[in-house]
Amino acid sequence: MGRYVLQRFIYMFVTLFLICTVTFFLMKLLPGSPLRNAEKLTPEQKQIIFHKYGLDKPVPVQYANYMKNLAKGDLGVSYKYDNRPVTDMIVGRIGPSAQLGAQALLLGTFMGLIFGIIAALKNNTIYDYSATVLAVIGISIPSFVFGAILQLYLAVKFPIFPVAYWESFAHTILPTIALSVFVTANVARFSRTELIEVMNSEYIVTAKAKGISKVGVIIKHALRNALIPVVTILGPMAVNLMTGTLVIENMYAVPGLGSQFVNSIVTNDYTVIMGTTIFYSALLLLVIFLVDILYGVIDPRIRLAGGNK
Repeated sequence: MGRYVLQRFIYMFVTLFLICTVTFFLMKLLPGSPLRNAEKLTPEQKQIIFHKYGLDKPVPVQYANYMKNLAKGDLGVSYKYDNRPVTDMIVGRIGPSAQLGAQALLLGTFMGLIFGIIAALKNNTIYDYSATVLAVIGISIPSFVFGAILQLYLAVKFPIFPVAYWESFAHTILPTIALSVFVTANVARFSRTELIEVMNSEYIVTAKAKGISKVGVIIKHALRNALIPVVTILGPMAVNLMTGTLVIENMYAVPGLGSQFVNSIVTNDYTVIMGTTIFYSALLLLVIFLVDILYGVIDPRIRLAGGNK
């Protein structure tokens, strides 16, 4: 197990290093200036500011300095918000995004398992076909479309929920539902497929022969094995939910990391763009790492195979 964990950790570290490198050089290739109101500055003022931030040095030197500071946990300072540390900006905005993502993940997983179990129990019936169609729709249509529909009908035409802002739990309901649709669809699809496959296994046939009901067989025996592939998608999906809030947060005026990231792109605030990208990437890699470990715990064959490579 220790060797398996070490292999996954090395993979995570190398991948994050490559992401940081690619992100840095991509920012250097973007047109425009990272400085606010740079077009209004005199050449002398630009030179002073560029020297202050080290932007007048050769790109390889800038890269070396950036990576050295990054190793210390320093993501730099914002060019737009008066030298405010990027780390502080991320920490200050992560709360609403994390809450929104967690609520959507929990709701989507719960509803997805329910739809998946119903579809597996009622295989090749109208219930199964309906769940499959709904899953395809949920996967195919972007979350912001559902967000716009919910906002129009449940906040504007029928003012049941607040239209936008982030002041109480009621303000989180519509964006949570909009984001959870994609999770519900994926979990339903995966759990249905795995449950149907597991239900045809020998030990399940034996359990049925003992007189255990179909529902009892799924709950007590089949669900645990069917959850293995579901667990593998929940980690990346949790991070994808946070990145997926980019439009939803702007649509519902949520003061989260997604809306800040969009604003940094509009204003060419390069350090915030890089810092947020690296943060999202590190979070995604960490979640994938934890899911791999959990997957190895649930199914020991995975870690044994990984350890023998």
